[in-house]
Amino acid sequence: MRIISFVILLLLFIGCGDEPGDLTSPVLKEPVVTPDMVMFEVPAGNIRADGTDFKQVKLTISGTYLKDKAVTFTISPVGVFDNGKDTFTTPLNASNEATTKILSTKEGKAIVMAKIDEVEKPVTITFEKMLPVNNLSFSNPPTIPLADNYSTAELIVTADLTNGVAQDRKVKFVTDKGTFHDGSKEYTANISTNNIAKAYLKHNKAELVRVTAIIADTYPIDTHVQFVQALPEQIFVFPETNTIAPKLDSKIKITAKLVRDKGTVSDGQVVIFEDEFGNGGPSVGSFLSNTLSDSSGEVSATYQLTNANLTGLPKLLYMKAYITDKSDPANPVKRKLGENTIVIQ
Repeated sequence: MRIISFVILLLLFIGCGDEPGDLTSPVLKEPVVTPDMVMFEVPAGNIRADGTDFKQVKLTISGTYLKDKAVTFTISPVGVFDNGKDTFTTPLNASNEATTKILSTKEGKAIVMAKIDEVEKPVTITFEKMLPVNNLSFSNPPTIPLADNYSTAELIVTADLTNGVAQDRKVKFVTDKGTFHDGSKEYTANISTNNIAKAYLKHNKAELVRVTAIIADTYPIDTHVQFVQALPEQIFVFPETNTIAPKLDSKIKITAKLVRDKGTVSDGQVVIFEDEFGNGGPSVGSFLSNTLSDSSGEVSATYQLTNANLTGLPKLLYMKAYITDKSDPANPVKRKLGENTIVIQ
């Protein structure tokens, strides 16, 4: 028992010297980030691919402050960060957050990857050429042009680009009838610096025409243009031959050509043919198979003699053509008389 007590006292004496023993302080382990600690916040919906629409993305790490840790963001295949590059590294702030902004001039899907320690967190973002609804408006009521395939209706569209961007700053006009001044049914116009685009529409038929304006291939708006009759300024009458036999049921084709100094006469004009046996004399025949005027302004009918009891031959037979101007339905007016003659012999 005395020996054991002595050993214990000896050990206590050695341990109580002036110098500390080999006892070392515990080492604190560096916190390790795990996937369940990472939260990635990105903008809701798509982002405009206009090169100016910066949107913030934020990575947050739950838990205690991770001092001296940084997050590396990458983006591909489209888009850049606000440093103009596809890679951006930034330290966590005191709230364990790392933020950056992204933008793109190209449309498409982008993968944004955030990496901290060995943890990677991806998210998909879509950049889109898009505009807010109602960003287009027709800024003037269309004029009411003549349907002469020459006069045009000026169409002016105002594009509000405050909250959007036009794809290549263009507006596409589409018409269901008639053509634009270049002869097409679709015309693309540049948006000017004062945010307007223009097109000019022409048509050869008096009717209502619908025009659609489209920007960035979406958000169309419509307007309507009313074309009115373009009546002839002259009428020329052309008999098939210069003579007709003086017998019952003799026939000859008569063609009338409706013309204007500029453009063409509107399609579908009703031409009235008359005959006179001698200028101002009685009718001696009838017109069959009348047609409406076509796009070239021509209309035809077949003339047939119905009276063979004619005296004083040979005799001039006057072929006349005119149209009725019904612009005032209460007072229709015979307009633009054309005539020619054939000989009955």
